[in-house]
Amino acid sequence: MPMGYPDGHHFCFERVSHRSLPYFCDTYNCSYKHALLACFICISIAYAPLQRWDRDFFFLAPILGGILVAVLFLHVPANMRSSLVLERYIATVEVWFCTAIWWLRLSCWRTQPGPTFLLGIAPIIQITLMQPINSYNETTVFFSQVMLLSILLGTLRILQCELRH
Repeated sequence: MPMGYPDGHHFCFERVSHRSLPYFCDTYNCSYKHALLACFICISIAYAPLQRWDRDFFFLAPILGGILVAVLFLHVPANMRSSLVLERYIATVEVWFCTAIWWLRLSCWRTQPGPTFLLGIAPIIQITLMQPINSYNETTVFFSQVMLLSILLGTLRILQCELRH
């Protein structure tokens, strides 16, 4: 199993083809991080009234994220630059942005503190698992399950709030 892919999907993906696995896994990782970011944006603004800081945050975050991706990509040696490297950097910045959506906005902490903590901790666990020093052992599986459990609990808390109103 290639390094940097600590979840159960990649165990199934390695049955596809060993030569195309890194490209397939990177595309898969990037696409589900896009989806996670979109879901987090929609869920976070559902009950939290947008204040001035929130509007500024959603205006500045994509600009700062684009600058960060460009800086990270330009620090890669020229002979190693590829669309795959760019895709990895975009996905990593998106995961950091997922945490920022929940934890940097005071309106989320005021209106829904439980989901804010639970859904904000999941991307941090994912970033920790993305580090190349991690190996595939019981600890990785445990923290993957903790990440999924925190997303599930945050989603159930939001569902409970929706059913009340």
